[in-house]
Amino acid sequence: MKTFTFYSYKGGVGRTLALVNVANRLAEFGKKVCILDFDLEAPGLQSKYAKELQQPIYKGLVDYIYAYAVENVQPRHISDYMVDIHLNNAINTIHLCAAGDVDSSDYWKKLARINWWNLFYAENSYGIDFFLNLKKQIEEELAPDFLLIDSRTGITEMSAITMSLLADDVVFLAANNEENIKGCCKVLNSLSAPENNLLGVKRTYHFVLTRIPLPGSPDEKVKHNIIVEQKTNIIKECLAKNGTTLESANVIHSDRCLEENELCNTSYIYEVSKTSSVKEYMALYDSLVKNYFSKEDLVTFDGYKQLQLEVDKALRYYRGNDSHFMEQAELLVNSYPQFSYGYSFISNYYFDRFEFEKALEYAQKATATLGPDLLPIQLKEIHLNLLLGNYQRSENLLNKIYDKDNEFTEFLKVKIDHMMFHNEEHDIKAITKLIKAHPDNVKYRNEEAKMWNFYKKYASALEAIYETLEIDSESAMAYITLAEIKYRMNEKLDFFRNIELALKYNYDLRWVKYDEMFYIYKECLEDKRFLAILDKYDVRHVTSFWLS
Repeated sequence: MKTFTFYSYKGGVGRTLALVNVANRLAEFGKKVCILDFDLEAPGLQSKYAKELQQPIYKGLVDYIYAYAVENVQPRHISDYMVDIHLNNAINTIHLCAAGDVDSSDYWKKLARINWWNLFYAENSYGIDFFLNLKKQIEEELAPDFLLIDSRTGITEMSAITMSLLADDVVFLAANNEENIKGCCKVLNSLSAPENNLLGVKRTYHFVLTRIPLPGSPDEKVKHNIIVEQKTNIIKECLAKNGTTLESANVIHSDRCLEENELCNTSYIYEVSKTSSVKEYMALYDSLVKNYFSKEDLVTFDGYKQLQLEVDKALRYYRGNDSHFMEQAELLVNSYPQFSYGYSFISNYYFDRFEFEKALEYAQKATATLGPDLLPIQLKEIHLNLLLGNYQRSENLLNKIYDKDNEFTEFLKVKIDHMMFHNEEHDIKAITKLIKAHPDNVKYRNEEAKMWNFYKKYASALEAIYETLEIDSESAMAYITLAEIKYRMNEKLDFFRNIELALKYNYDLRWVKYDEMFYIYKECLEDKRFLAILDKYDVRHVTSFWLS
């Protein structure tokens, strides 16, 4: 396991975004990646993956440290503090140890109670051993190829832990100003000094100058190159004082769109782009991992990348000609037999377009060729069967991988049992148990409301959905469920009002076709008020999808 710590003396230089781009690229390549948010006072990793998180974050690194530092308990499993991130075009899942549930007041109370001095400097303190054990647990339980750590800024105990105790490589990011560069030099002087190398690790150093303007005119380019050379030389000279060299130097220029939207640009999709930020993140990635990839790895990755580009081109070119596309897709996958997960890639494409029959066809091919060990593909096949009404098939597949300690398989079991048996007592008991274990999960709370609505227990349904909206007042799926409850209660004005709220928060009405309450929307197809709402949000075309 190779460990990279991403550090900056000051915030606002794009440190977390750089880490995420590198992590995504590694996962896309098929490497096992774990990322750790050590910026405990200003955590940002979980927000970068808000759309890809597979479950809510209830605990993280602060809870892990708190258990030891305050409660005097050594956590047994670091995996208990992890959540999974599934990227559409990545081969492997990314494991994220977030800082914790930062929206909870409990998080900040725990962070405030951790006494870092006692942890490291008090008599008989074992802080160093504790954090070395953290790294050991990650390696033994998750066996990642790469561990990427987002460090705290400044000179703190936390940043010292991430660099001096845990890192094999340290990536220094700095903006082009005196405070940033001098601050980095202070830390580098201390970190690279032989007397401070407690573990005797030969550490590798990388420098990234960030968020400087992209030059336009020839004169600006000359000035730009002088600035980059000057700042890089300062870092090199700083390391040379302790007999250390700089492994790589990169530049990431200012990009207004990038900085406003925090885009992740290392995916193969962006390789055809001519924008500077794409090329710069790709160059950073190459600089960091070149020493850790064999020639065979690089050849393999180039082949996989080419497969994805070819499939993407085929999907665009043959749109509307399904039979021709199927032939081309099969040809591409067969041309790259070592990349049988290409089936999964094509399945994801169809899933995103609500073509679930085709998505299932390729998911089945993926699970057949990839074997029994790729959980995300298995879960996708189960989910697709459930959406298509193949409940017995879903149950059979789930039974092969069911783990009552796995939150998502437990939720799938609740859904499948409900769809197959419609046993009110069993359904409510099962969803209540899941909510008790995960009380702030909006999806589970919403599912409870849907079940009460199905069984015509409207008071309980309303109570459940209002609790859901207390957790997330902008939950589009909750407003859809509330609309359906109101419709069945014959409160049509409230039905229309909540349909509007769901659309306001960007609910995709195609999903209702796969729900038990779909009959409601078919009954409204001639209702002028309903159609007027669809027109207002420019989604009347969804009615054709419902009837297809």
